[in-house]
Amino acid sequence: MSTTSSKRTAYSLVGALIALVVLSSTVHRWNSGGDSHLDRLNPTVFLRDPTNSLSYRNHLERTTSPPSQITHSPTLTFDHIYVLSLPTRQDRREQMEELAKAHGLRITFVDAVNKNEPFIRWIAERAVEVRAERLEIMARARKVDVSTLGGLHIGNDWLVQTPSPDSARPFPPRNDPRYASHGGNWVEYLEAHASAGTLDQLVPSDPQLNVTAALWDPNERIAGRQVNEGVISTFWGHTRAIKMILENGDRSALVLEDDVDVEWDLERLWSRIERRLPEDWESAFLGHCWGKELLKPQYLHPHLHRSSIPLCLHAYALSSAGASHALSLLLNPWTAYQTAVDTAFPSFISFNLLNSFSVDPPLIIQRKDGPSDIQQGVGSKWRGLLMDSTVERIRRAKGLEVWEDMYDENNLDPATVFRCVRASEAFVSLASLSKRRILIRAVAPAQLRHDTEMPLAPALRPLDRPSSCSRMLYQPHLPSFDSIPLSSLARNPPHALASYGVVRFNSSLARSSVLVSHLLARYLAIHRSAGRSHESSRLRVVSPLKKTRERFELLP
Repeated sequence: MSTTSSKRTAYSLVGALIALVVLSSTVHRWNSGGDSHLDRLNPTVFLRDPTNSLSYRNHLERTTSPPSQITHSPTLTFDHIYVLSLPTRQDRREQMEELAKAHGLRITFVDAVNKNEPFIRWIAERAVEVRAERLEIMARARKVDVSTLGGLHIGNDWLVQTPSPDSARPFPPRNDPRYASHGGNWVEYLEAHASAGTLDQLVPSDPQLNVTAALWDPNERIAGRQVNEGVISTFWGHTRAIKMILENGDRSALVLEDDVDVEWDLERLWSRIERRLPEDWESAFLGHCWGKELLKPQYLHPHLHRSSIPLCLHAYALSSAGASHALSLLLNPWTAYQTAVDTAFPSFISFNLLNSFSVDPPLIIQRKDGPSDIQQGVGSKWRGLLMDSTVERIRRAKGLEVWEDMYDENNLDPATVFRCVRASEAFVSLASLSKRRILIRAVAPAQLRHDTEMPLAPALRPLDRPSSCSRMLYQPHLPSFDSIPLSSLARNPPHALASYGVVRFNSSLARSSVLVSHLLARYLAIHRSAGRSHESSRLRVVSPLKKTRERFELLP
């Protein structure tokens, strides 16, 4: 018995001795900067690991980032990602599935409709009827001739919510006896058939109706804005996507068209932007084109702005409240299908009816690699630019040719022109202060008229030449002088310039380029701050150099 006890005691002593030796060795290696796997558990060693230059950065990333920035979400920060696509275009759907797979995303397809479906012409007939009634109501309310009404620009007469801008009284209810079962509302009648799956029962009275001719707006000079079957089918498709957001009870959702390309770091970039949105946001444009989204200041993030007039609907997000609000505006029987849906959205935003935000530069662009399925032509010829294209990476991985973006100063995306105004080359050169001659070059036509006079200082200092578009991109483009925003100079120059003591104003500066407006405001501000006397100089178009460029000289 004593022998057994002695053995146990000996074994215990040996075990304790071994444990002490191991512990001593471990502590020694830990204190001497050893590379044992236990070192990874030591915060001091982890933050000063000489073999990993990013150890401290990685530590900060893990310990200080919001969960949405370090945890992958298959739907980004949304409940769903919807992709509007024709069921017959399996090639497009495969491309979108491949794009989603590259980001580990889960997408839900929303079926678009072919523009040749009979019910599309049925909708067109109803739109023609509404337009005729609307014209009469607006003409009476405004006391104008019907021939003066119309146009398909942003904020046009077909989308305003009241017959007269001088009254808050809305359009009267439309009580069409043909749709008495739905309160006389033709849109509700249409939606009921959609829910019942009986759209094939909506047959136009004229199956060969020329939709473009029937809805032609003589006051719209741009033919591409006219309403056609493709415009109506696109409008229908986007309302299907928005209805799905509400039917699924989504708190928020992203709607994409099926021809997009996205930033390779989309999830990381968007997660940092999304958390800056206010709680009451309704729509957010992750992609847009031709817009002026830099008009408004940055909103808590360098890439986030309150929306101005975001054009195109290839990538937009809606909150639950935003989806409900947007759908009620789009399906108002007085406005539904009267214009393109991507005219309606920015119009409602310009009317301050949607609390909307835009990401600029966009995180998602249109691919522009083929004709549109539901609209005529291929749309805009400008593809847009990304910092790191996912589509390009996919093509490289397959060994396919990747397109090269070629810079052509005479073929720039209008949004790029607006944003940068050829920022890398735009300049003001003072050939001689004594001659007081200033040469201004800008890409976009400034449309300054002849014989526009304004006071200018005898001597003006040159502006710094912007080194690149990116430098101008995040600088405030529209500073205020004497509490008059520069945007008012572009929108309503007679009033704005009069505030600066304009001697004579014979014609409009409306729609002048941002660069020219910016320069004029700078000149006038310098003049006023210096307290110099008013000396009139004539600013006039000297000669057009190219279709997309005009030269202006400020002459003594």
